Parts: sequence; C-alpha cells; structure tokens
Amino acid sequence: MRPREIDEYLKRDVIGQSEVLRFVSVAIFKHLQGERFGNLMMIGNSGTGKTTIMRSMERLYSEHQEFQKYRVVIIMNANTFATDEGVIDTRALFENLEERARRILGPKATPEEIALHMEHATVCLDEIDKVSGVVGGKPY
Repeated sequence: MRPREIDEYLKRDVIGQSEVLRFVSVAIFKHLQGERFGNLMMIGNSGTGKTTIMRSMERLYSEHQEFQKYRVVIIMNANTFATDEGVIDTRALFENLEERARRILGPKATPEEIALHMEHATVCLDEIDKVSGVVGGKPY
C-alpha cells in the first residue's frame, strides 16, 4: 500500500485534515517499510482530530491482513507513565504493549509472536505537552 492509498483510507474517517493526513500517510508508509525514521509528532488543541487519526490508522492495520504484525497500537496518556518529577517509567509502556499484543493474538500466542508484534507496534502518546520536564534538577 502506497502513501496515496493510505491517505485515501484515512480520509474515510477524518474530515478536513488533508495536509496532516499526507504527513501521517508517509509516516505510516515508512513504518510499514521498516524505515527507522518514520516518527511523527502531532500537536494541536483538543478536538482537532489527533486521536481520530490514530484510531483510523489502527483500523487500517486491523482491516488489512498484510499488516497483521503492525496491529499492536496503543494510545496512552503521557501522564500515566511519567512521575511528578518528569521521569518516564518505560516499564508501564512495555507492559501496555505486551498486554495489547496478548489481547490481539490470544492465549495461545508464543513469546516469539508477542515479541514480533511488540517490535512493530505503534505507540501514540496523548497529552505529551502536559508532561513537565526537569532540567538541572528544576522543573522546566
């Protein structure tokens, strides 16, 4: 599936975000091709469609058999795994990934299958702008 086809698919769910969807479509394409630099950060006010776009991407993966190993998508509020000091608890992130992989694959999934799906997962961090950082021991 090429970026243009991904874009057309996403447009079924998302209205009025054509420019953003072009960037998202390319990022998804890069992820599917195994490129290491397909990361994407979307910043916008509440209600502008960021989560809707991510849910549409999740549907894309689940509706196309060829994207099976990419079906692990988690959308987490960034505050759920950052401490008040701004330290990120990555364990919570990986626990969520593993839980989602197990839910998708079912109880008979092998550790190798779970690992494959976790390695190809998409992590969406919502409300990342609300996480405070610490620089030089002081809140930034």
